[in-house]
Amino acid sequence: MTRKHACLALGLAFAGPLAPSVAQVADLEEKHHVLSRISFGVSPTVFNNIVTTQDLDNYILKQMHMIGNVSQGSVTTALLGHFPAVTNCGAIPVGQVSPGPWTEPMMQWQQLVRMITSEDQLVEVMTYFWENHFSTSVKRSGQPGGSGQGQCMRMRNELIENEGFRKNCLGTFYELAKHSLYSPAMRFYLNLAYSCDNPCRGINEDFFREWLELHLLDTTQFGTGVPNYTNDTDIQAGAAYLAGLWVNRPNGNDAAYNQVTSFTAPTCTMPPPTTCNVFPATTLFAGPAQAHIDDFVVPALPNNQWTAANLDRRADALLRHILKQTQSKTFLCSKLLRYFIADDAPESHPQLMRDCIAAWGDVGDIKATLKTIFFSPEFRRPFHRWRRIKLPVETAVSQARALGGQFQGVSNVGDIGQRLAAIDGFLSASGATLYQFPSPDGFPFASQRQIGMASYWQQGYVAYRVYEDMSPTPPPPGTNLTYKPKPLVAAELNRLGFSWGTSTAGQVALATLQLFFRNRYSTQDLQVATAFLDEDSATGMLGTPWNPNGPDADARLRLVVALCLSLPQFCER
Repeated sequence: MTRKHACLALGLAFAGPLAPSVAQVADLEEKHHVLSRISFGVSPTVFNNIVTTQDLDNYILKQMHMIGNVSQGSVTTALLGHFPAVTNCGAIPVGQVSPGPWTEPMMQWQQLVRMITSEDQLVEVMTYFWENHFSTSVKRSGQPGGSGQGQCMRMRNELIENEGFRKNCLGTFYELAKHSLYSPAMRFYLNLAYSCDNPCRGINEDFFREWLELHLLDTTQFGTGVPNYTNDTDIQAGAAYLAGLWVNRPNGNDAAYNQVTSFTAPTCTMPPPTTCNVFPATTLFAGPAQAHIDDFVVPALPNNQWTAANLDRRADALLRHILKQTQSKTFLCSKLLRYFIADDAPESHPQLMRDCIAAWGDVGDIKATLKTIFFSPEFRRPFHRWRRIKLPVETAVSQARALGGQFQGVSNVGDIGQRLAAIDGFLSASGATLYQFPSPDGFPFASQRQIGMASYWQQGYVAYRVYEDMSPTPPPPGTNLTYKPKPLVAAELNRLGFSWGTSTAGQVALATLQLFFRNRYSTQDLQVATAFLDEDSATGMLGTPWNPNGPDADARLRLVVALCLSLPQFCER
């Protein structure tokens, strides 16, 4: 008997004589684990359906869009209908202070709505994964300016980029990288829009350096992590190769903000030149530290060939060349394995790593690679359960999903924001506000902001919002997500062989802990939860026995649920 099963046995002995078998417990734990990894938190409705139908494999295939017809669902569609259309910023009059109908908080609300309510959970998980991989920020994703057209364009660029990641998140990495390359948000964020060698501009290395060190390769694979080594020759030549990609490339009514209009160099003449200086042919990755990467011949581009089609062709050839390298495949497959299995998965499971690289191929077949991971023994191995730390947004969203949080009484986008106020506060305290500056490789797992006092305080406050609807001074109606924990705990009681109507405090405490943690709790957790139910901490009337049919039963249960959601292990998945 494992330590976890011993803990469960103690809990069942404490709660009563009936219990599921060890095999049933292991089966429930496996399903809970898989759902926690491929979604933003275990939804009791989905979990109960999978337990009833014993259809976990088909559920995974549906989430991967390999069978069936999964969509975001009617609830998500209705909520998103309250948000305005993405604005054509060129239509905003020059000098107007307002950026249009969108605000930065609304951008976060829209994505949170999808994460919490969408039935297409894996798509939302992978959208967020790739959003972090190709990270940008609404603060720098367009022309500078505090309001009006500039602010509108920065928000518009981020929303368009996010939707592109959602559209391609299960396709090929080649399409994702190409989308990022042509994303208005990325070209401003990493200054590709300003990169051109002529009297009005200069070569900017930011984008190409990120390509080689964060997006397509990492510093270890490329060589910048090698002590005393700098690859300035490759960086400079590659940046020059991509220079001019966004010079004089208008885009409809937004032309003024989609091409570079900053001509401040002293030698700049008007009208400004629309081409960059010609660079001689060279070869990338030919240095001694790059012997493991195939050489890439960079041809010169004469002025008479300076067309958008030729620039696109050159960029595409370089992208495809890098993605074909074993080093790129290793880097990207490792990142997926670390996210879905464990930090040491690439090293501890070399055969799975080789299988993933084979599935990835030369263009990065994401769906085939995820299938290889999800149907591997390593993915479902008990040793890897509860060994990943949730990102702040995963913690906040999984709290809402764990209790089937609902956006009731919503009639406009302001109502949606009101119900997400506690989650907004938690993400802000954690330094993880969506569409803001993340770290270059996404939010750091070990961030002090995540584990600091302010973050835990906000996590507890989000949990308290579950309880406050039943507190002596409840908030006004419609100011919170709606939670109904009793039916969820009652269903778990039935699964354990108990019944709500005759339940003891120990049985309800056990069912509540099982609902969220599947054996990942201590005897002390069980004792504290039982005491909360028995002593009626909800009203302060110490010593009042638990009565499942009493008038304060729901308030007591909500307090125990809030306790569970604020425990440290809720941050594990």
